[in-house]
Order: sequence, then C-alpha cells, then structure tokens
Amino acid sequence: MQSRVGLDPEEEEEAPDEEAEAAEAARQSLGITLTPLTDAIRTQQKLEADAKGVVIAGIGRNSDAARKGLQRGDVIVSINQTPTTTPAEAAAAVDAARKAGRDTVLLQVRRGAGPARLVGVKLSEEKK
Repeated sequence: MQSRVGLDPEEEEEAPDEEAEAAEAARQSLGITLTPLTDAIRTQQKLEADAKGVVIAGIGRNSDAARKGLQRGDVIVSINQTPTTTPAEAAAAVDAARKAGRDTVLLQVRRGAGPARLVGVKLSEEKK
C-alpha cells in the first residue's frame, strides 16, 4: 500500500518522531523548544527568503536562554559555529558539546531583520 505522497509509510512516521525527539532534547538541554524555519515564519519575521536556521517556538521562563534575552520567534542560525537548520542538528550540536565536557554552547541568533548576535547559553544538568 502506497501513501498519498508516494513515500513509504514507515518513512513518513519516522520523521515526526525523530523531530519530536530532537525538539525534546533541545528543550531539556537549553530550556527551549525548536521548530524548523518555514517560508511562513520567514515572511512573518521579515527574514530573507534564503534565511536558514531553527526557530525558538517556546522558552522556559527560568532557563538560562530566557535570562540571556532569547525569545519565542528568534532564529538560531548556528550552535558552536556549526550551521543549524533542523531541530535534530541542534540536538546533535548540543550533544557534541556535552560529550566534549562543555557546560555552555554558543548560539548565533537573529531576531527579525536585525543582525545576528552571539549568545552563550548554559546547558541544563542532565537528568539521570
């Protein structure tokens, strides 16, 4: 049985689960929820059509990211100087930093049409 867009049904189910896991990893490590940057968000945020990154969809009030001034709608362009275009890439960059023994990550963040800025954000303690 084929799916409506011609993809294997198992592939369609895998992608949302993978993105959900990545979003949860970012939420736990940084206190933020991430979503892919879509054309609609680019238009809403007045970004260039070729802008890349992941969007902060939610932020924990008591997170270090919130204390550093990050907000819902901000676009994370890179983490530790590695371009980040999906929540999974963000989770991988945070995981790599944690495995390297770091307790912070450097985010390159854009808000609207303004220039990108660099923000150091502490990683939350890992839950055992």
